[in-house]
Amino acid sequence: MVVLAVDTSTPFSSVVLLKDAMVCVQLSQSVRTSHSDCLMPAIESTLQLAGIDRSALDHLVVCRGPGSFSGLRIGIAAMNGLAMALNLPLSSFVNLDLMALQFSCWKGTICPVVDARKGQMYWALYATDGFGGWEKIRDYAVDDPETIVRQINPTDTLIVGPGVDAYRPSMISAAGEQLNLWGMPQGMMNLGLVCRLPDIDTASARKDAGNGPVLPLYIRPSDAEMNLVKRSNVKT
Repeated sequence: MVVLAVDTSTPFSSVVLLKDAMVCVQLSQSVRTSHSDCLMPAIESTLQLAGIDRSALDHLVVCRGPGSFSGLRIGIAAMNGLAMALNLPLSSFVNLDLMALQFSCWKGTICPVVDARKGQMYWALYATDGFGGWEKIRDYAVDDPETIVRQINPTDTLIVGPGVDAYRPSMISAAGEQLNLWGMPQGMMNLGLVCRLPDIDTASARKDAGNGPVLPLYIRPSDAEMNLVKRSNVKT
């Protein structure tokens, strides 16, 4: 089974090609302008380096969030279009889930975080057994860093992900130096593990993936939506 997966939810763009759940080629880069400038060239480079034609792909996977609104729209639109053009199933995953899986060797609680801008982070909580087992115990949310650290046990929780570096001082100020913080690069999400997520690389997942286009996971309204609400309130 040949799988092409893409993540554009953060300022880091990742593309990976897997065969039977094993990584063949993985490209990750910091995006300085827009994901639209580098995503399709990265996909083409990944296929060329793997020596695989588009016609050999069996399954497409894309991150649906949470994260940058524009980044998500670009990645999801590109993969929806590719799935339609190649008549391939397209599955989606949540980046917080993949980070929980990635760091499930930690025994205790995992708190993956992604920068949501405006002084906030996207986050969730997962119980981990230290042997690869993990279970979500708090649903996806967006909060300021001080609120997040007040809801965790700082001694047994690993706070990890691209959101750590942006808000490290605020979290330490709120909860102290005992926090377990893993920012970049060790906290970077490994897209090469995506096929290990439940319901991604399975026959039923590929069947369900053809039921409709993937939609972004928006935990917080976009600026345009919030401005529309403000204008509506002013008129009333």
